[in-house]
Amino acid sequence: MTTRAAIIRRAAQRAALSLACSIALVTLWSSAVPAQGATITLDSVLVALHAGDSAINLASVDPARHRALDSLTTVLRELRASDLSIDDFAAAASAEPPGFLDILRWDRDKAGRAAQPALRSALFRLQQIVLPQPNGLGPRILAAQQQAGYQMYVGAMEQLQTRAIQLVQNASTEKLRRYEIKFGPGAPRLNPVETSVNYVLERIPGIGFGPNIRGPGALEFVAAYTNTDLTTDGNATNLRLVSGANVGLRVYTFDTTSTRGTIGNLLHPGNIALGMASFSPTDRPLDSPFRTGRRLGGFVDWGAMRVSAVLGHDWRALIGTGAQLIPHLF
Repeated sequence: MTTRAAIIRRAAQRAALSLACSIALVTLWSSAVPAQGATITLDSVLVALHAGDSAINLASVDPARHRALDSLTTVLRELRASDLSIDDFAAAASAEPPGFLDILRWDRDKAGRAAQPALRSALFRLQQIVLPQPNGLGPRILAAQQQAGYQMYVGAMEQLQTRAIQLVQNASTEKLRRYEIKFGPGAPRLNPVETSVNYVLERIPGIGFGPNIRGPGALEFVAAYTNTDLTTDGNATNLRLVSGANVGLRVYTFDTTSTRGTIGNLLHPGNIALGMASFSPTDRPLDSPFRTGRRLGGFVDWGAMRVSAVLGHDWRALIGTGAQLIPHLF
């Protein structure tokens, strides 16, 4: 009878211990991982990683990695970045910081914190602490705690890593799209003068012609001789081609795709150009726009469409496409 009572007592003690462990595990899970649908912040990631660090006693197993995690956590909290969502943090660490107008229009405090250059290196350092095989914090937790423990302590970091990879892929795709718009088969053709001048301008940093982190520069110098602008002297049946020389600036808006049709490209042009124009004295093609009697005016390119105007007493309105009669020449 005594033996049976002892067995029942030990079984009750084991059940109580198991229940206590389950309650503790649920409590730790609730504190380390946000509830379903809740916004995961960088602080959530750091808290969970520190809990995993303690669970496997990383301070004894890998003191250098333990100190690195502590140091990085201190830096991120001093930068006031720990309350950023993982989307905001990944975007700040993977893309170009917001510009002045972005900061002016948005939550300036939050945008200012997200624009700190140190966040880029912080994400890389966090990845090096957690992810490398076989000695990163993540693989060590997986080996010691199995999948359940790994998901508890490293799950938020995995979501941050996934988001960062998605942003890098999106940025790469967007960069290729912009290069296709500016240099692809549908881009405006340049003549030797434009090519030479833009080649030099693209090598001067900070003026908008050269490439940046998001792709090619948005600006392009225009110096074109055209013979395809159409005009009339007021009689709709008397259409004529006019020779002209255009000098100006082209701005690539990158607001188009190769899948859009003609109407779509008119509504969302990939580039806009404007500047000064000089036209031949007479309304005829293949004439010099610089000889005596030349007429001055201006032009605007809206995607593939060009609208020009001859100013003065004998004014003209012209419309064309800027197409070259001889490719890459005029």
